[in-house]
Amino acid sequence: MDAGPSFVLPDPPVVPAAIAHLVVSNSVPNGLEKRITRAYIAELEKQAAFLKNVMAVCARQHAELLKSLATHEHILSPIRRLPNKLLAEIFMVVVRDAFLRGHSGPASRYPRILRMVCKRWNAVTLSTQSLWSWLYLDLDLTQSGSRAAARMNLFHERSGNSLLTIKIVETDGSKRHDALDVALAQCERWQNVILHATRRSPLPHDIVSLRGRLPALTTRGFPYRPPFEFPWGQLTRLSIALRSREEAPPLFSQLSSIVELKVECADRSDEEPVFPRNLITLHHLRMLDIRSRRSRCHDLVLSESPSLLDCLNAPLLEHLAVDNEAHENQVLGFIARCACQESLKSFHFMRQSTSQETVLSLARAMPHLLDLQIGNLEDDPEDPTVPASFKRALFSHWRAVRSKTGASALSVCLVHNTFLSREDVYPLMEKDGLSISISSYTQIESLVDSKFF
Repeated sequence: MDAGPSFVLPDPPVVPAAIAHLVVSNSVPNGLEKRITRAYIAELEKQAAFLKNVMAVCARQHAELLKSLATHEHILSPIRRLPNKLLAEIFMVVVRDAFLRGHSGPASRYPRILRMVCKRWNAVTLSTQSLWSWLYLDLDLTQSGSRAAARMNLFHERSGNSLLTIKIVETDGSKRHDALDVALAQCERWQNVILHATRRSPLPHDIVSLRGRLPALTTRGFPYRPPFEFPWGQLTRLSIALRSREEAPPLFSQLSSIVELKVECADRSDEEPVFPRNLITLHHLRMLDIRSRRSRCHDLVLSESPSLLDCLNAPLLEHLAVDNEAHENQVLGFIARCACQESLKSFHFMRQSTSQETVLSLARAMPHLLDLQIGNLEDDPEDPTVPASFKRALFSHWRAVRSKTGASALSVCLVHNTFLSREDVYPLMEKDGLSISISSYTQIESLVDSKFF
């Protein structure tokens, strides 16, 4: 970079003694004083113009220095000192986040973007096979032809022997896609599968041909139970929607290896389901999220209706979410039957209306909780806050739990029905490890959704 010109700045001109007295008076200058004054002003203007030019040159040079500084500071950036292995882990977070957020085509876009940053990033991206193992195939948007198939082949090649996570989306089903044929050919490497398709889509019939060819599959997310046999016993994670609750027990009995399970049921008949009398024990289940979209879901019907919890036993359960599928007595009975009071760390409970007494009874039944979310909390139109007596009772319970178990923290979020905008979350208590807040969220976030992969 050119160092630029150098300057010797002149000293400011000294005010001539002959005109110094005129500055502080209104005397009329004579001819000599006028000539001296004009000469002094000319010198001042000359030096001012010179300094203005110098300042312009300095401003340009200053801008160039700042630009060069910004450019060369990257040489000492901490990310340059990261080992390639750690850099690859960061890249994995980027690709995984894009995949889970459902961005269209992250498997074909994000690794290529990372490659274009620099030679080192290009080398790390190409040498990290797992970056190319997240496949997103939207058959409604993907062009059918050799180009899409070639891209899918490229990702299969660069992923090496890595197990694959694949999301396939199709609602139209009127076209045949070469890229889908390429993806199906690598089904032996599928570990996590998410399928979004309508019942009239031909896609499930393509999956039928994969029977016996999914040895690595452990995770599956389907919008409904498909009409074909499936190796349910090898799954460790499953998210599925069922047309009725009667479909659930036969499915549960096949999930011998399941660890994380999300089930959403929709009853369309007025008849109550009949569940088997024998309990279904899920020996490895750690996380259960069970929801009901029953149109008749109000407290009276819910209190009289059997729950899917009534036919389950999960002795090692750590995380439980129940949304309109059971009332508090069924939940308490399930916990007592499973004897999982000691292992439960988080509990999310959504009902049409939940009393503050119910919150206390549920909290007391699970002494090792770290996270408790309850909704919808019964509201008083004249007082949308939580009474002090309830907070004192919950705090007293928490102090007793801490003294017995040595627990460090408990976060309680109460969902309120009215008087709060959707974005509002109000802290009500923060003391001795107990945090109580009140929120307007109308649906409790799924435990399984946040940890599905």
